Amino acid sequence: MSTSVHFLLGTKRRLRQKLIQALQAIAAEPLQKGDFAAKDDTGRSIQIKVAGSFLISFWPDAFVRELRIINIEWI
Repeated sequence: MSTSVHFLLGTKRRLRQKLIQALQAIAAEPLQKGDFAAKDDTGRSIQIKVAGSFLISFWPDAFVRELRIINIEWI
């Protein structure tokens, strides 16, 4: 299981609902720009979205039409 799923499941119910809503908003527009951007080890652009008390790092994989959530962390 990925660390993002572990993080999600480890939050309290109220916060989990808010986090799920933020993830759904990102999934609805996967090509959106984040509040910040960074590069990973391969040079890929990673978008970082502020969602309440969380930072969500993601990138859209257009080739396979998937949204890759690579990290969720507390601010």
